Amino acid sequence: MRFLYAWLGLALICFMTSCFGPIGDRTRDVTVHNGLDVPITVYSFGRDPRYKLVLAPGETTAQAWMYPISPEDFRKRRVEADDQSGRLVFCIDVNYRDLVTWKWALDVAGGHESCPQ
Repeated sequence: MRFLYAWLGLALICFMTSCFGPIGDRTRDVTVHNGLDVPITVYSFGRDPRYKLVLAPGETTAQAWMYPISPEDFRKRRVEADDQSGRLVFCIDVNYRDLVTWKWALDVAGGHESCPQ
């Protein structure tokens, strides 16, 4: 009997995902690279410390982003980075077209030391 319930539960999950798509939020991995010569803290979802990313010089990692991940999504995401003293060393607003152009990779480097208005 227990096997029957397990099988029915699995069949229900398969049916639900085939009819309604994946369960949960869609995300897209964005590669973030520290192109600076100092350690940085990257904030890619506001200044919420739960989403901060600490990178050593030259370090690269992937981060799951929920937006912008499709051509229909016109939102921008502000990405900021601070050095160890807390000074802003990078700031950029990113949209879907930028991410596609950059092949879903963001290089935190010089030239973006102040936030766009």
